[in-house]
Amino acid sequence: MSACTDACDRAYDPGCADTCRAMSSKVRRALCWAACAEEYATCLAACAAEAVGEGIEDLARGMADALSRAGRWLADHPEVVIGTIVVIGVVTFIVLTGGAGAPVLVPLAAA
Repeated sequence: MSACTDACDRAYDPGCADTCRAMSSKVRRALCWAACAEEYATCLAACAAEAVGEGIEDLARGMADALSRAGRWLADHPEVVIGTIVVIGVVTFIVLTGGAGAPVLVPLAAA
């Protein structure tokens, strides 16, 4: 995110500042600063949205990995009792039964 916000800073600082300072009318200068501030805020918001999107992708990959490991763990431990709570990594699962009676690990938040 730092590179993104740095790009916003570089675009805002010299370009807008110089343009707005050069205006002779106070009203035009004020409108110029307002427009620049809006562009800067939009740029920063886009950087934040990009960072959030990357965080969500990382979280989804982590959850998929946890579910994969949970499935392997359940296959290796057939003695697990239904209703048991299992923690794998930072994800908590509960053992339930599937439609055919086979044990299934379900993330606790979804149960």
